[in-house]
Amino acid sequence: MAETEDGAPRPPRAEPWHLDRKVPIALILAILLQTFGAIWWAATQESRLASLSSDVARVEKKIDDQKDDPVRLARLEGFREDLARRLDRFEAKLDKLIDERTK
Repeated sequence: MAETEDGAPRPPRAEPWHLDRKVPIALILAILLQTFGAIWWAATQESRLASLSSDVARVEKKIDDQKDDPVRLARLEGFREDLARRLDRFEAKLDKLIDERTK
């Protein structure tokens, strides 16, 4: 280790980063492959999340539609009752007409 003029040890110089030939190409390829795999996995998770989000929205819409069913059913029952009253009046008028013609 080198010393300064006053005799104190000089800290080691920081060398710039470099790739040594001691690093095997297989290690570099493995790291690149692992990085690619992680990116691919993250992308598939994103598409899966988007698909699940659309499924949740569709299910929530169905639930909301089913919440409206009692109201719709009540309206339909009211409509049916109105039709039944009209049919009863129509039958009564028809019976009255038939009775008048037969007399």
